[in-house]
Amino acid sequence: MLVCVPAGAQPVVSGTTGTWTHKGTVTVTGSSFGSKPAAAPIVWDDAQPRGWGTSSPGKFVLTEVGTRSLLTKLEDTDEASANIWQNLPGFQWYAPVLRAKAGTEILATHRTETNGFGRVPLIVTKTYGAGKILFMGTDGAWRTYGVFDVHAYFIRSFTVNISHGDVFTRNVG
Repeated sequence: MLVCVPAGAQPVVSGTTGTWTHKGTVTVTGSSFGSKPAAAPIVWDDAQPRGWGTSSPGKFVLTEVGTRSLLTKLEDTDEASANIWQNLPGFQWYAPVLRAKAGTEILATHRTETNGFGRVPLIVTKTYGAGKILFMGTDGAWRTYGVFDVHAYFIRSFTVNISHGDVFTRNVG
């Protein structure tokens, strides 16, 4: 999932064309966008274009930056929030990511899977133009809705945090 949160002037989208697939190109037409290079905050693993699936659930681990981020804050303290992330139901698939690009913030990685660059980054943000980009490379969030009441509450909190663009720009004091 890539989410772009604009800051400042709001662009107006009049349409999209292209292919919404792995490494596909999508053109967004409208006004107030300007011209920008590719925005993905990660480098794809071309050797595994469909990603990785597993029968045993994978788990997130928050990075130091992720532990302090308002985006991943699901409880009042950093420690309590990190504990919630560690105990969420896992995911069965994750994206084919080699590494995060320079200038990004890795908020969470795969708890056990590594490659030549270290742990596989799963939640990554990057400043882009006047806004922010969020990459979330798993399929697991939807599994908690309506099944695990307590976990669904925290996933809804995460979703609300994503939808509030000011989460990206607020400073933690």
